Amino acid sequence: MSSVFPPPDIQSSKHKDRRKGSLDVKSITSRGSDGSSQRRHSSMARIHSMTIEAPITKVINIINQAQESSPMPVAEALDRVLEILRTTELYSPQLGTKDEDPHTNDLVGGLMTDGLRRLSGNEYILATKQPHHLPSHLATPLSLNDIPPRIAQTMETEESWDFDIFNLEAATMKRPLTFLGLKIFSRFGVCEFLNCPEATLRSWLQVIEANYHSSNSYHNSTHAADVLHATAYFLCKERVKQSLDPIDEVAALIAATVHDVDHPGRTNSFLCNAGSELAILYNDTAVLESHHAALAFQLTTRDDKCNIFKHIE
Repeated sequence: MSSVFPPPDIQSSKHKDRRKGSLDVKSITSRGSDGSSQRRHSSMARIHSMTIEAPITKVINIINQAQESSPMPVAEALDRVLEILRTTELYSPQLGTKDEDPHTNDLVGGLMTDGLRRLSGNEYILATKQPHHLPSHLATPLSLNDIPPRIAQTMETEESWDFDIFNLEAATMKRPLTFLGLKIFSRFGVCEFLNCPEATLRSWLQVIEANYHSSNSYHNSTHAADVLHATAYFLCKERVKQSLDPIDEVAALIAATVHDVDHPGRTNSFLCNAGSELAILYNDTAVLESHHAALAFQLTTRDDKCNIFKHIE
């Protein structure tokens, strides 16, 4: 996350003060004269002489040193660079005036603020959202035998690389993941492997799809269905099948299904630099990936009706 960095001279003085008031190496190592005491003295001396700096501080120090021997135009340019590096909005796009490009300003401004609450400074927090339960209109799970003929016809070519996922999206009224998942999971014998009833798998697919954001232009359930289709396609290739056990195939299909569940439509970098709740929760490390996996397990195990893992070790 971006933060405020004091000028290098203040930073260096702080380091000096810390070194002065930290450890008295001589007093620690003077208690013994054996070899271990000397080793401790050597190790502590190295620690004592280290300067622990953030990478951005090192960059600023390097630029400061370069300024001393640079021509005036270069030194002035480096001054501007330092001003930017010391701001709190390193990753926030700086938009021009409305007059320069009003359409772009409106579009980017909307993308930056949609679904977010603006707080003090540069901090954004994504609006909290409870995971969706099974929608009421989907309370009765679908069955392969119950799939409408028009949708079944759309999925006839699902084993082909040229399968058109957008046709399925239209035919299913933006519910392609449930229908395609039913067919692909049946083809790979996932229920038999997991020892779970087909009704449980159907409920699980519907719950997972309900937690994808249909408002996302890309990271929606159609994207998940597209990835599931591609995964199944490659799993059928002989060269791949020779390298995988059944558990690998089932894991790959499940991972493809849940891999972007509850995606907020923004990148990890955006979430980290905006101070989002997810970034704080996962300490800026693989934020979205951690969230997708954690939520998938939460949605799966909280209700026996959709717990596809209930009967496996």
